[in-house]
Amino acid sequence: MNVDGNQRLSRSTAALSRVVGGEVLLARAGRRDVDVLSGPAATTWHLLEIPATMPALLEMLADVYSVPVAGIQRDVAGLVTDLMERGWLERDRSADVRP
Repeated sequence: MNVDGNQRLSRSTAALSRVVGGEVLLARAGRRDVDVLSGPAATTWHLLEIPATMPALLEMLADVYSVPVAGIQRDVAGLVTDLMERGWLERDRSADVRP
């Protein structure tokens, strides 16, 4: 699944989340498994409390970790794709979005 640079990303409305220590636990009604996000994946989850485009998310993560966007772009794209395939992130259509 490719992530379009203009597409806004948001947390899935079906996701139930809890923060425990530095980790984010993700669950969904009717699903037995719980996914655990830590490190940059947890940071990504927190940053997407407000929907953002992929370029905006990359800039925010680069700022948080003091690294160049080019150095994290591939890893973040892979993470976002994985979270979308698992149903934790989705394309957002609301008006309240970071550019």
